[in-house]
Amino acid sequence: PLAWIGNENSYEFQARELTDQGPDWTQVRGDDLLHSRQLPTGAYIRSIQVDGQPLEFGKRIPLDNQGTHDVSVEIALGEDRVKVTGKAGHFQSVSASGDGT
Repeated sequence: PLAWIGNENSYEFQARELTDQGPDWTQVRGDDLLHSRQLPTGAYIRSIQVDGQPLEFGKRIPLDNQGTHDVSVEIALGEDRVKVTGKAGHFQSVSASGDGT
């Protein structure tokens, strides 16, 4: 299984792996697509919602088909906004200007 974790200025993917202490989540490294990323200067994650409820930064969202969730992430850069929404691995984005249009 995979999971996504968002913070104000970055995000990462984690994989469930077997460690010396048993199964645990570890950050995905060495993968061109799933490596951790810093958002560009000035960009930040405004909010994360899972199943319509706010999620604190740093909390894990499982990305498996056993517990599919409605996920919404709003990212801002200056007055511009984009909202990425998805469920069961199918995501789309909608952009809006800072004036609410």
